[in-house]
Amino acid sequence: MKDIKFLTSKELKDSRSFFELRLPKVFDWFLWGMLALIIAGSLWATFGQMDVVVRGAALLQPKQNVSEIVSALTGQVASKRFMNGQKIKRGDILWTLDNREYKVDRSVTLQQLERDRKQLNDLVMVGNVLLYPETVLPESAKDARRMAELILTEDQRLELLVKQAQRVLDQQLLLPEASRTRSKVQDLETSLQIAKIEWDSYRKSKIQINYESINSLLGSIEGLERHLAELDQEILSSEVRSPLDGWVEEITKFNVGDTIVAGMTLVRVVPENARDIKAVITVSSDDIAEIREGMKFRLIFPKLPSSEFGQLLGTIDIVPEDAWLINGSSRVFQLEGTLTRLWLENSRGLRVDLKSGMSADARIVIKQKPIWRFILEKLDFLE
Repeated sequence: MKDIKFLTSKELKDSRSFFELRLPKVFDWFLWGMLALIIAGSLWATFGQMDVVVRGAALLQPKQNVSEIVSALTGQVASKRFMNGQKIKRGDILWTLDNREYKVDRSVTLQQLERDRKQLNDLVMVGNVLLYPETVLPESAKDARRMAELILTEDQRLELLVKQAQRVLDQQLLLPEASRTRSKVQDLETSLQIAKIEWDSYRKSKIQINYESINSLLGSIEGLERHLAELDQEILSSEVRSPLDGWVEEITKFNVGDTIVAGMTLVRVVPENARDIKAVITVSSDDIAEIREGMKFRLIFPKLPSSEFGQLLGTIDIVPEDAWLINGSSRVFQLEGTLTRLWLENSRGLRVDLKSGMSADARIVIKQKPIWRFILEKLDFLE
């Protein structure tokens, strides 16, 4: 057995064994692997694209909004015609309030309105007779004919008095001058003038009274029509109808005989096509500048991990022109978008149907940027 000789580091460097040393092959593989990674990373950074997204909160809602029904009147419930969860049609009566008082008032108002309209029609016909005495009134207008006959009879009487006074004066003037006195003639002339004034003033006063009565009736009719419209609205509001087809859900429990206060939200109607849902995405006003209709977005549901169920894709349909004011300070835009499908499915085949009211995190893709540029911006080499 040969003796083992240990060399110092200086002696080793000068020896033949030092120059014959080789690194392990594992180290070569490591170097080649690192080189491949660097090349692949460079190609990825050069040709790869990264999505630039705007984040927001998304809420799934029916495309046809749920309708909440608020009582417009305060009153006692006279009838209730639905059960919670019942399917109803548009126009179906849900409940009615006691409207008997309104109906009695409406009947009285309608009768008064008919009387005033008839009286107005009579006065208009009488006015035509006063202006044009040759006007012939129809047989059906009995009241107008009676009023016109009374006025015309008095008018003819006054006209006759004028003619009598004129005839007496003419007879006096035909007498010889010696047989008539000046004072007698003056008295007859005065009587004639008084008769003419009475006749003329009577006709004018009747025309004026008729005109004022017509104006008064027009004002009364206008007020009655306005009151009748208000009563019709009250009666219509006392019958609460469904605004759409769907299912009724009772929010505030009530029964026949209960008193409902105006402004109370009592029921809501979920539309029949509630399965047709949309995504309503709330975005800060600072992020709205680059968002346009037609842009794609992704939804990530917190309770349905994207690693298992993936992400749901959609397209922006509506970008509003103005923002909503939230809590009196912050402004947000509420975008609307359609979804590519209404379910999510994992690798095991478990399918989860999406429902109205589910919330998600939305990411709207506004543009794509090269990865190398994104890295340089993060390193503050680019602005």
